[in-house]
Amino acid sequence: MAGETEAQRGRSERPQLVLCAAGLPAAEAARRVCAAWQAAGGDRPVTLVLVPAAEHAALVARLRPLILALPPAPAPAGFRARIRAALDDGGTLVAGGRRLPGGRAQPTLFLNLDPNARLLCDPAPAGPVLAVLRSEDGPRTAPGPRQQRRSLSEPNPDR
Repeated sequence: MAGETEAQRGRSERPQLVLCAAGLPAAEAARRVCAAWQAAGGDRPVTLVLVPAAEHAALVARLRPLILALPPAPAPAGFRARIRAALDDGGTLVAGGRRLPGGRAQPTLFLNLDPNARLLCDPAPAGPVLAVLRSEDGPRTAPGPRQQRRSLSEPNPDR
């Protein structure tokens, strides 16, 4: 429908990024991740969850049963091929990953994907796929005047 935003349509051609705050209890973080993921719908590229490395295992332990309890979602064309590619790229399939009758797919949870894995770089809808990545970086301060955030397409005058 003309004039609708991506949020109103419930889909996007861009991946969704969910940042987990350090210190948030794992059960609450998992609940929030699941809620954000479900709100986005399955007709989008993979959803990425970035979590502090020290809290990764606890989040995954809480997230896995929530993912397994979700209903199947629409499976876009190429769903199986994307799952195979993620496995070939070193990803660990923790939950789901199967295409079901009626054009549906199990909600899927991946770990250990390299940030350059094909599944993460492909802008095509991946279906109900969630990838949890560890953040090895510690807390950072706000960017200073010479460290303003830039689009990747903009030249960096500091270099």
